[in-house]
Amino acid sequence: MTPRTVKTRLYLAPLILSTLSLNPFPATVSNFSSNDCCRPLEAGASDCPSTSLDYRVWRTVRSEDDDGEIYLSFVSVKKDLFNRECMSELSERLKQRFRRKSRIKAFLFDNDKVAEGYAKGKYEGRDLHLLMRGMFYYDISKRQGYIKFSSAEGKPWDEVTVKLSR
Repeated sequence: MTPRTVKTRLYLAPLILSTLSLNPFPATVSNFSSNDCCRPLEAGASDCPSTSLDYRVWRTVRSEDDDGEIYLSFVSVKKDLFNRECMSELSERLKQRFRRKSRIKAFLFDNDKVAEGYAKGKYEGRDLHLLMRGMFYYDISKRQGYIKFSSAEGKPWDEVTVKLSR
């Protein structure tokens, strides 16, 4: 291991540990409520133009929690794409991109600089829920997950929930 690798791992350790231990981000899919905003995504139902879905995965790190291996990812998305159709399309793309990972949790940001800052360990994990606009979670073995997001700035990051299956 190079000194740079060790420094990066030590710098990211508090971010990853604080993110997993704070628990404003449930690691299981059993916390779904049965209200109307949590309708399952219908297969092939997307009104988001594929060409306009602009996102960037800044970094993905492997970690562990009580359920085993999990991959944490930091993703930035254009502000105007935080709607049900585009977030559903994004979830399909993230499922495809991380199809070989057992479980993935992606933190969604509407600001490239903030997403990059978290990916590089510049910000503390305890402030993550204040700056993110959403979260994507998917468990390959259970074939279940969700994407939660806010439809506008200033609203809670988990305002809208879309259940994922398949």
